Amino acid sequence: MTITSILRNAILLLCWAVVPSLAQPAIRFVDKDATGTPIDGTTWSRAYRTLQAALDNVPPSGTTQIWVAEGTYRPSKQAVTGVPRSVTFTMKNALEIYGGFAGTEALTPISPTNDPRTPGHETILDGGFAMDCEWDGLQV
Repeated sequence: MTITSILRNAILLLCWAVVPSLAQPAIRFVDKDATGTPIDGTTWSRAYRTLQAALDNVPPSGTTQIWVAEGTYRPSKQAVTGVPRSVTFTMKNALEIYGGFAGTEALTPISPTNDPRTPGHETILDGGFAMDCEWDGLQV
């Protein structure tokens, strides 16, 4: 092996190790009032109309955040077929779901040092029960 090939391999190994850490999380959008097509969740105008549609269409890897615009969203999947009160949002691992968006925010992933949300845009996940709680900008 020559010095050149050793250096080239070292640089390739370094790039292979560093590049994934620089990747931005993919974001998918949900807005019940969106009107754009195709409905693929890649922008606010092309946002999924329901949270469950976004959850169902998350690729196996890549998407790590789902942003939900203001409004009320209801679950649609029955955990027990034929039992209407068993409706639920079927979540997936390794996803971060955030609410409280106006539906116009710029694509900048939420982190401890960056939060593009502004007050006054309530996002409600309503299962039809009397008890409520608030969790990271989502009223559940």
